Amino acid sequence: MIYALVLAVWPVWTWYVQRLTDRSDEPLGIVALITLVVMLRLHPQRLDRSFFARTPAVMAALALYFLSLFFAPKLVSALLALAAIGLAIGGDGREGGGRNLTMGDWWLLFLSLPLVASLNFYLGYPLRLAVTAMALPLLSITGFASSALGTSISWHGQIVEIDAPCSGIRMLWASLYLAATLASLRCLNFKNGFALMALAVVASVFANVLRVTSLFYLETGIVTVPQRYSGAVHEGVGVAVFFMLAICLLYLAKLLERRQGPRDEMVNPPADEVEQAGRQKKELSRIFYAACAVCALTSVVLERQSSSSHLDAAVGNVSWPTSFDSAPLLTIPLTPATAEFAKNFPGEIRVYTAGRRTVVLRHIEQATRQLHPAADCYKASGYEIKYLPLFTDREGNRWETLEAVKGTERLQVRERIYDGKGRGWTDVSAWYWAAMMGETRGPWWSVAVTSTID
Repeated sequence: MIYALVLAVWPVWTWYVQRLTDRSDEPLGIVALITLVVMLRLHPQRLDRSFFARTPAVMAALALYFLSLFFAPKLVSALLALAAIGLAIGGDGREGGGRNLTMGDWWLLFLSLPLVASLNFYLGYPLRLAVTAMALPLLSITGFASSALGTSISWHGQIVEIDAPCSGIRMLWASLYLAATLASLRCLNFKNGFALMALAVVASVFANVLRVTSLFYLETGIVTVPQRYSGAVHEGVGVAVFFMLAICLLYLAKLLERRQGPRDEMVNPPADEVEQAGRQKKELSRIFYAACAVCALTSVVLERQSSSSHLDAAVGNVSWPTSFDSAPLLTIPLTPATAEFAKNFPGEIRVYTAGRRTVVLRHIEQATRQLHPAADCYKASGYEIKYLPLFTDREGNRWETLEAVKGTERLQVRERIYDGKGRGWTDVSAWYWAAMMGETRGPWWSVAVTSTID
């Protein structure tokens, strides 16, 4: 039965493998998946073999998955598919019954999805705002009264930017993973497992506040270290903060385990109920297999339609620039992969050369998840990414800057987004939230400039 369910949601596995192999996201989900398998082998009593006792719940999750195929992003469909599979293999995760997936198991199951890129897109900017606001009281307590300028901290004329890598998304994922593993290992029930996961979220945010506050002293020169040790100190601060976070979570998990009462024992049902369940099982099995077949066949049809039909690019009467930094822009053809992506892009994409630099211009008609950061594109092409300090050009525009390295090739990439009213953003998450909150209106321009580092 489980195999039929797995086959019914086959587009999820195609998408999953693609996300893992194109390097556009962090492959952290594999770690969570392996951990879940280990936990279930350590505690095989969690697996409830009476699948059809929960068929209505599985069918409901499968129906939601089916509906999501028509309008929802693939990540939402994947979450619903995993919910159906989780219900099928291990119950609803609540207390009683003794053989269900715990809250920790459920979180490990969901963390096995490629989530980091989406978390960065949707939560990166709000988390940076929160961290900036919470860091100010700590700085004031230590005698360094500062003020917030968006996601920057201003102190005596110095600006410390809390950029995209400092949003704390990786620390959030690692905290959730650690809490889920502890909850699974200690077999915490639904209530205590949920409490531990919630505390992990709160603790990760405060841990990142401590990290940002500590780095403030380094960035402003209040605490100085030799230049050659600067990178190691930055990394060391993050490791030290997460180590303290891990100790806190270990203590909390142990405390919650002590407070948890014994799990209820399984009760064998009467014989007449077993006979009635057997008859229902035959009826439910036919319905279940039919539903799986409908999902699988519908997915085939939808995949064919999406590959044969595309949105028309909203070109309109766009006035494209003809030069960049006084260098003429010369159009070059899009690569096959970029041309295919551009067919569904809500706007238009063009690639130019400007002297020795490559300039990618994207004209965007509406706020969209399809505006990927340049870092994701280079990761997908096999480059190692190193974020550099923000760059300010002669006109006062700020750019996110990174270094992309693959083999002997070293590239410097600058990226910014701006509208027609003088507003600009250095990362996609900040732009997206400004657009969704109505602080800016389209169309917008995204510019990515790549140059070779000799």
